[in-house]
Amino acid sequence: MTKLEETGVKATSRFLGLIFIMGLLVSLEIIFHRKISDFTIYTIAGIIGYMMAMRIVLELSLRQAYLIKAERIFLDPLIEGTNVRTRLVIRNNGPIPIFYVTVNDLYPELFRKVSGHSRTTCMLIPKSSVELNYVVKPVLGKHRYSGVELVIRDPAGLFNYRLVLKTGHDIVKVKPKSLPIPKGIAYPITSRSLGLGRSRIRGIGQEFMSLREYVPGDDYRFIDWKSYARLHKLYVKEFEKEASLSLVIIIDTSREMMKGLMGTTAIEHVARATAGIAKNVLHRGDWISVTIRSSKNISSGYGRGRYHLHRILEAISSIEWQDGEPRSSLGEIIFDEIRRIPRRTKTIFILFTILENEEQAEEIISIANILRQQRHIFMVIQPVPELFEIKKFKGAEAGLYLALMRERIKRARKFSEYLVRNGVRTVNVGPDDLLPMTLKLIDSLRSGVV
Repeated sequence: MTKLEETGVKATSRFLGLIFIMGLLVSLEIIFHRKISDFTIYTIAGIIGYMMAMRIVLELSLRQAYLIKAERIFLDPLIEGTNVRTRLVIRNNGPIPIFYVTVNDLYPELFRKVSGHSRTTCMLIPKSSVELNYVVKPVLGKHRYSGVELVIRDPAGLFNYRLVLKTGHDIVKVKPKSLPIPKGIAYPITSRSLGLGRSRIRGIGQEFMSLREYVPGDDYRFIDWKSYARLHKLYVKEFEKEASLSLVIIIDTSREMMKGLMGTTAIEHVARATAGIAKNVLHRGDWISVTIRSSKNISSGYGRGRYHLHRILEAISSIEWQDGEPRSSLGEIIFDEIRRIPRRTKTIFILFTILENEEQAEEIISIANILRQQRHIFMVIQPVPELFEIKKFKGAEAGLYLALMRERIKRARKFSEYLVRNGVRTVNVGPDDLLPMTLKLIDSLRSGVV
């Protein structure tokens, strides 16, 4: 057990009430009898003795407080938006009972308790334990439990002592719930699910794909003479080659991205979409890297295959809500990613961000020019927060909200049009078209990369 916080022994309202009663008895005796009777003296002495006895009992309990152990167990995977059953076990390993203790599991503020009890008052019998079972609905990202609060009291409740225990599992990471792949954007056929399958495209390779009629200008080396002998028509052989895409996704965790009602913020939708994109891309056997721009930059690394998906989800689940300003510029992050990818590998860079001023737009334009010179493809996808927030409103409320936010939506469109005029591919998206539009854009750019 690690003590995180101790307040020391404090008197309760009951103790102060007894002090008031003793003072009142003495005052009444002096007012009416001008002296203190033996009965009052014995009564006050008894009360003082009782208070001292309760203090001694509390001190005996505190001497073995270090033997109290707390363990928190999650019975379900920590995935955003799902109900997670939580079990807290408090065990008294000492030889003396702790008569009156209040246990409170201090779960993160952004978590919502669905059912059960995270707080209870009980007696800890020696060599025994007490369990608390409750259900929470977690939020995407990295969160911290404040520990397990214990308030120990004497049997009469005259004194208390507060301490907070660390369980060893106070920092948790909640993974995103990936958005389903929309209908019409199916996974390609690969040799192994979420493994190193290959995407097939027509080109010069070693494996035969099909025959087609000869067109003037075709390489005569690929004419199939056996078909000509049978059909007296010229056909050429087509082969297939392995096409591995290189993709880098950068998520900017700015205040605008995190603004809004919990569950409908732009950053949560982007995280879910990124998880869906990663599954789709890795299923093809492509290469991908995901980087989170925050006060502590988080990167999944550059890789592919079944286990790389876990690294990507781990990176996304490390997003912190109460974060400071990013320590690195977008340019520094992107150039770090360029150093990770193999040389002469043409890569698609996708930046999820919300533009707040012209300086950011100018920075993005300069980044796009540099990437263009290196033959990479750069694309900005800008979620519009107002389109995400409106999902919480219905009917007339949605119309009123949209009217109030019209200027802000125009501002987002103005920034995106400015980037497009300067040669930067930019798309404004809402919650419904975030994933399908991104996947379609990646597929449309694939032929120009592989």
